[in-house]
Amino acid sequence: MSGKLTLISSAVVTSPTSTVDFTSGIDSTYDEYQFWFLGVKDSASNELRIVANDGGWGVVKTSTFFQARQHENGSTSALEYLTVYDQAQSTGQLYITKETESHSDDQMSGCFQLFNPSSTVKVKHFMSRAVHHNTSGGPGDVFVAGYYNTTTAITGIRFDPGNTAGGDTISRGEFYLYGVS
Repeated sequence: MSGKLTLISSAVVTSPTSTVDFTSGIDSTYDEYQFWFLGVKDSASNELRIVANDGGWGVVKTSTFFQARQHENGSTSALEYLTVYDQAQSTGQLYITKETESHSDDQMSGCFQLFNPSSTVKVKHFMSRAVHHNTSGGPGDVFVAGYYNTTTAITGIRFDPGNTAGGDTISRGEFYLYGVS
């Protein structure tokens, strides 16, 4: 982490919602923005995903995804590069976790960093680190990095619980947007 964090906005979810959107406060004030998500629980065993807005939700991106994981009983551990979650010039949702268990005490927490979102001459780099209780019965530590391939300013970030067409929701969690100076 670099610099001083200045809280711009927050959202605390206490009842089911389809998405959590940050659509203001992302401008040229800071070169880096951090989106912290804490204690997030969705209504099903889904991944947490990010969608960016540069005038339309679904910005073209390229990303890579890997995780460290271990079973709760210690029987299996792995460091895995998961190409199925990579994106190559895609407008799809950006996965920032794998599937999380659906028990009441299972959750996701982490930080999504976005660099120079207001630039109109450069692509926008991002990286994320998240922890969760995965569906294989243990902790997962997920790392994602890449760039949005646009020279249009990014003005919004959406947290999506996965299959909203199927009624999936974010049932609880805290979300914070910080500027880094």
